[in-house]
Amino acid sequence: MKIKITYLLFLFASCSKQHEPSEIESQMKWYGRSIKSNQSDSIASRYLPMGSLLGEGQKAIIGKDSISKFLKQFNDFHVLEYTFKIDSAILKGDTALLNGTYFQKVVIPKRDTLELGGDYSCVWIYVNGKWFINSFYTYHYKNLKRSKR
Repeated sequence: MKIKITYLLFLFASCSKQHEPSEIESQMKWYGRSIKSNQSDSIASRYLPMGSLLGEGQKAIIGKDSISKFLKQFNDFHVLEYTFKIDSAILKGDTALLNGTYFQKVVIPKRDTLELGGDYSCVWIYVNGKWFINSFYTYHYKNLKRSKR
């Protein structure tokens, strides 16, 4: 059975269009802009139907509706800065696996400013002419900076 699945994955990958690294870089830039402007529904719409959002030590959030609901909890937060760096990217067929680091500076509802960052790992899948997120996992650094505004 494992051989059949591997063969099918290879067959699908070999039949797909050749993708350029710039495609996935532009998707990550879109993701960063969407995070910065708190576009919960827009972000959730770019996940596959069973896509997952995971944070270190948290239960996986699965599905577009659940992801949107989770992200809306942060609508009262103001993201001042969101940056990311892609450390490695593997493009194979219609799949992209990215690993890197991110940083964000956020004003929380209590008017404190948090600076946090960490590593991320995400998988994007190209379906019907568009890139979608299959999974996005973040690992937060332990040293967070907090300051009063």
